[in-house]
Amino acid sequence: MKRYAIAVTLLAIFSAASLACMGTPPKEATIEELLKEGKKNLEDKNNGSRAYNNFHDVLDREPDNKEALYGITMALDLRVFAFIDGTIDLINGPIIENPTKEKCAQACQRIDQCNLYRETWTTPDNCMTHCPFGLQPFMFDTLTDGSTCKRIRDYGLDWITPTTPDRCVELCNDFNKCGLIHPPVTFDVPECISHCPWSYVHHHEKFYKVGKCNGYDRTAFEHVTTGLQVLFREIGIYIPPQTMVYTDKLLKMNTDYEYTLRAYAWTLVDPPLYWNLSGRDSYAELHMSRALAHLFETFVLLATSVNLEMNFPSFDLNMNYSAPQGIEILHNLIRVVEILLYDPIFPLGFQIKNEDFAFKQIKEGATEFGAFWESLGDMFEYLFQDTDVQKGRAVGYNDDNNNFHWDEDETITFRIGDAGLDLTKPQCEALVVLARALQKNFDDRTPFDVTLLTDFLNASNLGDLDFLIDLIASWFPDGTVDLSWPLYEPYQNDFRDLLVVLLDKMREIEDILIANGVT
Repeated sequence: MKRYAIAVTLLAIFSAASLACMGTPPKEATIEELLKEGKKNLEDKNNGSRAYNNFHDVLDREPDNKEALYGITMALDLRVFAFIDGTIDLINGPIIENPTKEKCAQACQRIDQCNLYRETWTTPDNCMTHCPFGLQPFMFDTLTDGSTCKRIRDYGLDWITPTTPDRCVELCNDFNKCGLIHPPVTFDVPECISHCPWSYVHHHEKFYKVGKCNGYDRTAFEHVTTGLQVLFREIGIYIPPQTMVYTDKLLKMNTDYEYTLRAYAWTLVDPPLYWNLSGRDSYAELHMSRALAHLFETFVLLATSVNLEMNFPSFDLNMNYSAPQGIEILHNLIRVVEILLYDPIFPLGFQIKNEDFAFKQIKEGATEFGAFWESLGDMFEYLFQDTDVQKGRAVGYNDDNNNFHWDEDETITFRIGDAGLDLTKPQCEALVVLARALQKNFDDRTPFDVTLLTDFLNASNLGDLDFLIDLIASWFPDGTVDLSWPLYEPYQNDFRDLLVVLLDKMREIEDILIANGVT
């Protein structure tokens, strides 16, 4: 008994000493402090996860807190865009150099001295605009540290230098000898040679040993692996359903509560996107968040159901740095899709996986895509009936005459970066009719009238592209459209076949533009 008392005494002394050393336990943040911190984190695009945690802590204590429900919804939107940004980073590669104008001027001077414009996918006139050429810091350094022209090309630029025509002929003929050319599943030899400079870069092709048939050597041809699908499945799949839970609660509250932020935007780094949504957030933004969540869920379900072992040409190098204008943009897009479909090294991209879950997920994707169109229609229909003050709204119509009603001659402006996209009320009404038809098409496979699509295009004032209205009508001679078939009747090559159809349509449009003198 005495030993027990001594032990208890010693434990008490030890505990008191430990507390003295550690100090008092941290004070739990109040709900008001968490809400304030959450709002602060929302105003920094990099702190979406921190904001989510702040609002989640509030909802653990007060499940119906309106401010926290709005905040956590907007935090989830930021997490979606952070996820997309991260995915693009994985596809495009590691961190890119961020040089000063002075450094770019030095780099362009060296490019000119070494005549490396082709290797950097640029021209003398566009060099400063295209700097830093998609280069990592150590690569860019070779342009400014006194490296020889040979070292710049072989070490600094080998990740972006397009394969030479002579090397392309050598490679593609060897692919053929090694049994990698199988038209129509892959390019034939002439098409392989034609697409080769955009398909492969110097760093990749220099490791391919001609005559040894090592085309599947992973050190020779870099590609996007199914590791991306692990990321989608383990992280991305859990974000959208939460948005539905929180917005469902808010929409059922039937409240005029608004959540105000001084700074808030949906952003992507590459391609650059800045959609300013700061201001007063209300039900319109809830419907827009739901549309984003459903669209992202569609992407995740489909992206985890197909084979992503394919050659992803870098959009930075093959699109932006060739400075496409006008019809060249469409031409480059066609070329990229052709490489995705017919690359001889990875010829099975977009095939549906053999696993049982894949076909189930694809059908779920149809439902989610239908729900995207439903939420988009709900957003505009809410705005059609909205009689609140629009000034300061994150998403609202331009009530020019201040009569608290969206009139026919008034527009809605979507602020994207420094530019603004203006849509008239009739255009939005036509979009809603189309959205409802698409919703039903993807919900239960009900075909919709092709005139709904052409009516929307008519309302969109296409200008030089007006020919698309008649062209699209000619593609559906029976007057109806069913866009849901790849999702409801999936077989292994369904998505590849769909891309082939889209490719044929893009080529047809390109031919018409050329015939009409569009450049």
